[in-house]
Amino acid sequence: MNNIVYKDIVEIIIRNDKLKLENYFINRNIKINDLSNEDFDVLLSSFENHASNDIIDLIINYYTKLGIPINKNKVFDKMFLGKWCTTQNLNYFKSRNWLTV
Repeated sequence: MNNIVYKDIVEIIIRNDKLKLENYFINRNIKINDLSNEDFDVLLSSFENHASNDIIDLIINYYTKLGIPINKNKVFDKMFLGKWCTTQNLNYFKSRNWLTV
């Protein structure tokens, strides 16, 4: 994946344009697992850029369709969340009853 794609995705996330993000993935046949590497993670980027819950939900939905372990029925702990442990991020997970801390 090239840097332009990453930049485009981050810009869409910053604008909180769920429809545009979804269309961007579909029109370019982008898979979430193609985006994630040691330098970039689309879910982490959504948190870092204060994305709306709708954007985060969309991204998590793509992750779960791939079987990436984001289990809504599992109690996450702070170790699992790692660098996602900000107040905003914890509140997001708590609001969906995915986290008890």
